[in-house]
Amino acid sequence: MDEFTTRDYKTNTVSEWTPPTRDNEDINLVVTASFGLLVPSRILYGVKYGGLNVHPSLLPDFRGAAPLHHTLLCGEKNIGVTLQTMHPTQFDKGMILAQTKYPGFEHCCSTVPDLVAMVAPKGAEMLLQGLRDRLYVPPLEDLSPHLSKISDRPSRYARKITPNDRHINWDTWTAEKILLTQRLMIGPLWNEGEVASLNGGIEVKRIIWSQGFQLFPGPMNNLAKHGCPIVVKERRSKAPPYLVVGTCDGRTLVTKAIKIEGKWETPVSHALSKSCNMAAPIDAVEKVAKVLVPKGDGNAAQEGEKEFAIFRQPLR
Repeated sequence: MDEFTTRDYKTNTVSEWTPPTRDNEDINLVVTASFGLLVPSRILYGVKYGGLNVHPSLLPDFRGAAPLHHTLLCGEKNIGVTLQTMHPTQFDKGMILAQTKYPGFEHCCSTVPDLVAMVAPKGAEMLLQGLRDRLYVPPLEDLSPHLSKISDRPSRYARKITPNDRHINWDTWTAEKILLTQRLMIGPLWNEGEVASLNGGIEVKRIIWSQGFQLFPGPMNNLAKHGCPIVVKERRSKAPPYLVVGTCDGRTLVTKAIKIEGKWETPVSHALSKSCNMAAPIDAVEKVAKVLVPKGDGNAAQEGEKEFAIFRQPLR
């Protein structure tokens, strides 16, 4: 295996950074992988052979900042690697010099770190082979026109992942999508909900699913409407209460703790109390289901061996 010795240089930006020289020799090629910043044109034009970039997708598909995340979010079971030149003004718009043969290689990864561990060696191998074959030396052969004829599917843009990508849409997200997104994101999923304020009013706060969800193992008799949380207590069990939420595809998710924006993480048993300022459950229990029997306070109900408290408003 070829080995390269490198020196590390730290910088917060490349906009004003000047590549160093080594042993009074100018740098003649810039190479990046998962860099995340646009290398200025003055640097690319200032070196003899410009720049090379290793990108973990079959370009032009999934061009952008987060190709691995979007590969998994879209449920793609194949992935590839591309060696491209670096465009002076746009990401992933260079000439394609080498690429994994379509449709790529299969994977069974369910997390981004697992996918990185699989793709990184293949990307390194492609880069080294490209250097050996001197693919960066003019005249360059652009494979893009040939590759565009192989797949008839429109290319997809792998935009940067933001906190809004963790905002659950209960009207459209299936249980599978919620659990998949939960695995892939850096940070917990969240929603917004009505919360009792200190002055006795109601305000909208972020509800953070700090411990994530699991599939609920048993039936809920159609009580778990999508996007409307229910706190459940097993009447003859010492186990703490848990919270369930129905999904748009008729399944039920469960969690045991939540975090209210600006508060500490709390067990769901406190979600109905003023101590964590969660809004009270609905009063009109009879609207929920005929199988429910209202308790004395009118804010909860019971069915068989379970007690329920259903929130007034669905999550946003």
